[in-house]
Amino acid sequence: TTCWNGYLSDWDIIDNKLYLIDVFPCFTDEEGENIMSMENLFPEQDRVFAHWYSGELTIQKGELLNYVHRGYESAYEEHIYIKIEDGIVVDTWVEDNRDKEFGE
Repeated sequence: TTCWNGYLSDWDIIDNKLYLIDVFPCFTDEEGENIMSMENLFPEQDRVFAHWYSGELTIQKGELLNYVHRGYESAYEEHIYIKIEDGIVVDTWVEDNRDKEFGE
């Protein structure tokens, strides 16, 4: 389920701007070619400013404190949130979960 859309990608935030820096196909076409790649999608570009993206990114950091088998509902020591509008970081905040108690 980690590759339901057929590709994985690497992103970077540079000077408060979100960039797509690489795309990796999970599958090949019938001839064994990797059709989903940075080179095919964005020729001669090593990174692309993601002006099309607005939303919130969640980064889980540290030790796993409470496992929940549902997406990003597991709790780690820290959750880092990054709010992005039109590819630009507009807010960030950190939630520290180390002192929280978790039910069963």
